[in-house]
Amino acid sequence: MKPHIPNYRILAPGKVMLMGEYGVLEQGAGLVAAVDRYASGCLAETARSVSSFIPVIKQHTKGDFPIDNLQLDVADFFDKAGAKLGIGSSAASIVCAVGLFMEWNHQPIEYFQTELYSQAFNIHKAWQHGLGSGADIKAAVYGGIIRINSIGEPLRSIPLAMRWISHRSSVQTRQLLQQYHQHRADGKKIAYQMSELAEKFILSSEKQNTKDMIACVEQASNLYDELALLIRAPLVSVEQKKIIALAQQHGGQAKPSGAGGGDLTWAVFPTETQAEEFSKRLDADYQLLSLDFSTVGAHKV
Repeated sequence: MKPHIPNYRILAPGKVMLMGEYGVLEQGAGLVAAVDRYASGCLAETARSVSSFIPVIKQHTKGDFPIDNLQLDVADFFDKAGAKLGIGSSAASIVCAVGLFMEWNHQPIEYFQTELYSQAFNIHKAWQHGLGSGADIKAAVYGGIIRINSIGEPLRSIPLAMRWISHRSSVQTRQLLQQYHQHRADGKKIAYQMSELAEKFILSSEKQNTKDMIACVEQASNLYDELALLIRAPLVSVEQKKIIALAQQHGGQAKPSGAGGGDLTWAVFPTETQAEEFSKRLDADYQLLSLDFSTVGAHKV
Protein backbone atom coordinates (compact mmCIF):
# COMPACT_ATOMS: atom_id res chain seq x y z
CA MET A 1 0.00 0.00 0.00
CA LYS A 2 1.34 3.39 -0.97
CA PRO A 3 2.09 5.50 2.14
CA HIS A 4 0.39 8.84 2.66
CA ILE A 5 2.96 11.57 1.93
CA PRO A 6 2.68 14.62 4.24
CA ASN A 7 2.84 18.08 2.69
CA TYR A 8 5.01 19.76 5.32
CA ARG A 9 8.72 20.57 5.07
CA ILE A 10 11.56 20.69 7.60
CA LEU A 11 13.94 23.64 7.47
CA ALA A 12 17.37 23.70 9.12
CA PRO A 13 19.90 26.56 9.11
CA GLY A 14 23.50 26.51 7.98
CA LYS A 15 26.36 27.43 10.24
CA VAL A 16 29.58 29.38 10.53
CA MET A 17 32.33 28.43 12.95
CA LEU A 18 33.59 31.51 14.75
CA MET A 19 36.28 30.26 17.14
CA GLY A 20 37.85 27.04 18.38
CA GLU A 21 37.48 25.02 15.19
CA TYR A 22 40.14 22.40 15.86
CA GLY A 23 39.81 22.72 19.62
CA VAL A 24 36.32 21.21 19.59
CA LEU A 25 37.82 18.07 18.03
CA GLU A 26 39.65 17.64 21.35
CA GLN A 27 36.53 18.36 23.43
CA GLY A 28 37.70 21.94 23.95
CA ALA A 29 35.68 25.14 23.77
CA GLY A 30 34.41 26.62 20.54
CA LEU A 31 31.81 29.01 19.20
CA VAL A 32 29.43 28.25 16.34
CA ALA A 33 26.54 30.29 14.94
CA ALA A 34 23.52 29.35 12.86
CA VAL A 35 23.01 31.54 9.79
CA ASP A 36 20.01 32.51 7.70
CA ARG A 37 20.64 30.06 4.86
CA TYR A 38 18.33 27.06 5.11
CA ALA A 39 18.24 23.51 3.87
CA SER A 40 14.73 22.29 3.13
CA GLY A 41 13.53 18.70 3.27
CA CYS A 42 10.25 17.09 2.29
CA LEU A 43 8.88 13.77 1.10
CA ALA A 44 8.02 13.55 -2.61
CA GLU A 45 5.22 11.42 -4.05
CA THR A 46 7.72 9.18 -5.83
CA ALA A 47 11.17 7.86 -4.97
CA ARG A 48 13.81 10.34 -6.10
CA SER A 49 16.52 10.69 -3.46
CA VAL A 50 20.14 10.62 -4.61
CA SER A 51 21.84 12.06 -1.51
CA SER A 52 25.12 10.34 -0.63
CA PHE A 53 24.17 9.92 3.03
CA ILE A 54 20.89 8.06 2.35
CA PRO A 55 22.53 4.62 2.91
CA VAL A 56 23.77 5.82 6.31
CA ILE A 57 20.34 7.16 7.25
CA LYS A 58 18.79 3.81 6.30
CA GLN A 59 21.12 2.07 8.75
CA HIS A 60 19.96 4.36 11.57
CA THR A 61 16.20 4.48 10.90
CA LYS A 62 13.58 1.77 11.16
CA GLY A 63 9.93 1.29 10.30
CA ASP A 64 8.03 2.32 7.20
CA PHE A 65 9.59 5.76 6.71
CA PRO A 66 9.87 6.28 2.90
CA ILE A 67 13.49 7.44 2.91
CA ASP A 68 13.83 7.00 -0.85
CA ASN A 69 11.17 9.70 -1.31
CA LEU A 70 13.32 12.22 0.52
CA GLN A 71 13.79 15.45 -1.40
CA LEU A 72 16.36 18.00 -0.22
CA ASP A 73 16.95 21.56 -1.39
CA VAL A 74 20.31 23.12 -0.48
CA ALA A 75 20.38 25.93 -3.06
CA ASP A 76 21.01 28.45 -0.24
CA PHE A 77 24.41 26.83 0.36
CA PHE A 78 25.83 27.51 -3.11
CA ASP A 79 26.66 30.68 -5.00
CA LYS A 80 25.21 31.62 -8.40
CA ALA A 81 28.00 29.77 -10.19
CA GLY A 82 27.29 26.57 -8.25
CA ALA A 83 30.28 26.76 -5.90
CA LYS A 84 29.80 25.47 -2.36
CA LEU A 85 29.97 28.21 0.28
CA GLY A 86 31.18 26.06 3.18
CA ILE A 87 28.36 26.83 5.61
CA GLY A 88 27.21 23.38 6.65
CA SER A 89 24.96 22.05 3.90
CA SER A 90 25.57 18.40 4.83
CA ALA A 91 24.74 18.89 8.49
CA ALA A 92 21.61 20.92 7.74
CA SER A 93 20.47 18.33 5.18
CA ILE A 94 20.86 15.46 7.64
CA VAL A 95 18.95 17.40 10.31
CA CYS A 96 16.14 17.91 7.79
CA ALA A 97 16.09 14.20 6.96
CA VAL A 98 16.06 13.13 10.61
CA GLY A 99 13.42 15.76 11.38
CA LEU A 100 11.15 14.27 8.69
CA PHE A 101 11.75 10.78 10.10
CA MET A 102 10.81 11.92 13.60
CA GLU A 103 7.69 13.80 12.46
CA TRP A 104 6.67 10.70 10.48
CA ASN A 105 6.93 8.72 13.73
CA HIS A 106 4.87 11.27 15.71
CA GLN A 107 7.82 12.90 17.47
CA PRO A 108 7.37 16.63 16.86
CA ILE A 109 10.86 18.09 16.56
CA GLU A 110 9.68 21.20 18.40
CA TYR A 111 9.47 19.06 21.56
CA PHE A 112 12.19 16.49 20.82
CA GLN A 113 15.19 18.66 20.02
CA THR A 114 17.58 16.56 22.12
CA GLU A 115 16.56 13.40 20.26
CA LEU A 116 16.84 15.22 16.93
CA TYR A 117 20.37 16.35 17.78
CA SER A 118 21.43 12.91 19.00
CA GLN A 119 20.18 11.05 15.92
CA ALA A 120 21.47 13.63 13.44
CA PHE A 121 24.87 13.73 15.19
CA ASN A 122 25.26 9.94 15.01
CA ILE A 123 24.28 9.81 11.33
CA HIS A 124 26.52 12.73 10.39
CA LYS A 125 29.47 11.25 12.25
CA ALA A 126 28.96 7.86 10.60
CA TRP A 127 28.75 9.53 7.19
CA GLN A 128 32.02 11.35 7.94
CA HIS A 129 33.68 8.09 9.04
CA GLY A 130 33.90 9.17 12.66
CA LEU A 131 35.24 12.67 11.99
CA GLY A 132 33.84 15.98 13.21
CA SER A 133 32.68 17.53 16.48
CA GLY A 134 28.94 17.91 15.95
CA ALA A 135 29.08 21.71 16.18
CA ASP A 136 27.42 22.12 12.78
CA ILE A 137 24.63 19.71 13.77
CA LYS A 138 24.07 21.66 16.99
CA ALA A 139 23.71 24.93 15.05
CA ALA A 140 21.28 23.33 12.60
CA VAL A 141 19.11 21.91 15.39
CA TYR A 142 19.06 24.74 17.93
CA GLY A 143 19.96 27.93 16.06
CA GLY A 144 21.62 30.91 17.74
CA ILE A 145 25.25 31.63 18.67
CA ILE A 146 26.18 28.52 20.61
CA ARG A 147 29.02 27.74 22.98
CA ILE A 148 30.57 24.33 22.39
CA ASN A 149 32.01 22.58 25.47
CA SER A 150 31.74 25.86 27.37
CA ILE A 151 29.47 26.67 30.30
CA GLY A 152 26.97 29.47 29.83
CA GLU A 153 24.00 30.66 27.81
CA PRO A 154 24.18 31.20 24.04
CA LEU A 155 25.47 34.64 23.07
CA ARG A 156 22.83 37.15 22.02
CA SER A 157 25.07 38.96 19.55
CA ILE A 158 28.68 39.64 18.51
CA PRO A 159 29.50 43.36 19.02
CA LEU A 160 31.70 43.68 15.93
CA ALA A 161 31.21 44.75 12.32
CA MET A 162 31.59 41.54 10.32
CA ARG A 163 32.03 40.41 6.75
CA TRP A 164 31.92 36.90 5.30
CA ILE A 165 34.00 36.29 2.20
CA SER A 166 33.81 33.27 -0.07
CA HIS A 167 36.37 32.14 -2.62
CA ARG A 168 35.99 29.21 -4.99
CA SER A 169 39.35 27.63 -4.16
CA SER A 170 38.79 25.18 -1.33
CA VAL A 171 39.78 21.81 0.11
CA GLN A 172 37.19 19.31 1.34
CA THR A 173 36.60 19.47 5.10
CA ARG A 174 36.79 15.70 5.42
CA GLN A 175 40.25 15.72 3.84
CA LEU A 176 41.51 18.36 6.29
CA LEU A 177 40.05 16.52 9.29
CA GLN A 178 41.70 13.29 8.17
CA GLN A 179 44.99 15.13 7.89
CA TYR A 180 44.57 16.53 11.40
CA HIS A 181 43.87 13.08 12.87
CA GLN A 182 46.87 11.60 11.08
CA HIS A 183 49.11 14.20 12.74
CA ARG A 184 47.06 14.70 15.89
CA ALA A 185 50.01 14.21 18.23
CA ASP A 186 51.73 17.18 16.61
CA GLY A 187 48.67 19.40 16.29
CA LYS A 188 46.87 18.80 19.58
CA LYS A 189 48.67 21.60 21.44
CA ILE A 190 47.57 24.15 18.82
CA ALA A 191 44.00 22.83 19.01
CA TYR A 192 43.97 23.43 22.76
CA GLN A 193 45.25 26.97 22.22
CA MET A 194 42.40 27.58 19.78
CA SER A 195 39.94 26.57 22.50
CA GLU A 196 41.58 28.89 25.02
CA LEU A 197 41.14 31.74 22.55
CA ALA A 198 37.51 30.76 22.05
CA GLU A 199 36.89 31.08 25.80
CA LYS A 200 38.66 34.44 25.86
CA PHE A 201 36.66 35.65 22.85
CA ILE A 202 33.38 34.67 24.52
CA LEU A 203 34.32 36.44 27.76
CA SER A 204 35.42 39.55 25.85
CA SER A 205 32.17 39.53 23.87
CA GLU A 206 30.11 39.43 27.05
CA LYS A 207 32.09 42.43 28.30
CA GLN A 208 31.70 44.23 24.93
CA ASN A 209 35.50 44.44 24.74
CA THR A 210 35.91 44.67 20.97
CA LYS A 211 39.66 45.31 21.16
CA ASP A 212 40.31 41.99 22.88
CA MET A 213 37.86 40.19 20.59
CA ILE A 214 39.72 41.36 17.50
CA ALA A 215 43.02 40.39 19.11
CA CYS A 216 41.62 36.88 19.65
CA VAL A 217 40.72 36.64 15.97
CA GLU A 218 44.25 37.69 15.02
CA GLN A 219 45.81 35.08 17.30
CA ALA A 220 43.44 32.40 16.04
CA SER A 221 44.41 33.22 12.46
CA ASN A 222 48.09 32.83 13.36
CA LEU A 223 47.36 29.46 14.95
CA TYR A 224 45.94 28.22 11.64
CA ASP A 225 49.33 28.95 10.05
CA GLU A 226 51.14 27.08 12.81
CA LEU A 227 48.77 24.12 12.64
CA ALA A 228 49.05 23.96 8.85
CA LEU A 229 52.79 23.37 9.16
CA LEU A 230 52.41 20.74 11.86
CA ILE A 231 49.75 18.65 10.12
CA ARG A 232 51.03 19.31 6.58
CA ALA A 233 47.70 20.62 5.30
CA PRO A 234 46.71 23.74 3.31
CA LEU A 235 44.58 25.35 6.01
CA VAL A 236 45.02 28.96 4.82
CA SER A 237 44.88 29.56 1.09
CA VAL A 238 46.75 32.28 -0.78
CA GLU A 239 43.42 34.04 -1.33
CA GLN A 240 42.67 33.98 2.39
CA LYS A 241 46.06 35.45 3.20
CA LYS A 242 45.22 38.38 0.90
CA ILE A 243 41.89 38.87 2.66
CA ILE A 244 43.58 38.80 6.07
CA ALA A 245 46.15 41.40 4.96
CA LEU A 246 43.40 43.66 3.57
CA ALA A 247 41.40 43.41 6.80
CA GLN A 248 44.48 44.42 8.79
CA GLN A 249 45.02 47.43 6.51
CA HIS A 250 41.55 48.64 7.50
CA GLY A 251 41.94 48.20 11.25
CA GLY A 252 40.44 44.73 11.49
CA GLN A 253 41.44 41.09 11.46
CA ALA A 254 40.33 37.99 9.59
CA LYS A 255 40.62 34.22 9.90
CA PRO A 256 39.40 31.07 8.16
CA SER A 257 36.03 29.79 9.33
CA GLY A 258 35.73 26.08 9.91
CA ALA A 259 38.42 23.59 9.01
CA GLY A 260 40.05 26.06 6.63
CA GLY A 261 41.21 25.32 3.14
CA GLY A 262 39.98 28.44 1.43
CA ASP A 263 36.21 28.46 1.07
CA LEU A 264 35.10 30.89 3.82
CA THR A 265 36.83 33.74 5.65
CA TRP A 266 35.52 35.78 8.56
CA ALA A 267 36.63 39.42 8.80
CA VAL A 268 35.89 41.59 11.85
CA PHE A 269 36.24 45.32 12.50
CA PRO A 270 35.64 47.77 15.35
CA THR A 271 33.27 49.88 13.23
CA GLU A 272 30.93 49.47 10.27
CA THR A 273 32.78 52.27 8.46
CA GLN A 274 35.99 50.23 8.49
CA ALA A 275 34.11 47.14 7.33
CA GLU A 276 32.61 49.10 4.43
CA GLU A 277 35.99 50.41 3.33
CA PHE A 278 37.35 46.87 3.44
CA SER A 279 34.43 45.64 1.34
CA LYS A 280 35.04 48.28 -1.33
CA ARG A 281 38.68 47.18 -1.69
CA LEU A 282 37.99 43.48 -2.16
CA ASP A 283 39.00 42.04 -5.53
CA ALA A 284 36.23 40.98 -7.89
CA ASP A 285 37.36 37.35 -7.48
CA TYR A 286 35.99 37.37 -3.93
CA GLN A 287 32.32 37.16 -3.05
CA LEU A 288 30.87 39.01 -0.08
CA LEU A 289 28.16 36.86 1.44
CA SER A 290 25.03 38.32 2.92
CA LEU A 291 24.83 36.29 6.13
CA ASP A 292 23.02 37.06 9.35
CA PHE A 293 22.93 34.95 12.48
CA SER A 294 19.73 32.96 12.89
CA THR A 295 18.07 32.38 16.24
CA VAL A 296 15.79 29.80 14.62
CA GLY A 297 16.91 26.19 14.46
CA ALA A 298 15.26 23.24 12.73
CA HIS A 299 11.49 23.62 12.41
CA LYS A 300 8.46 22.36 10.51
CA VAL A 301 6.58 24.54 8.03
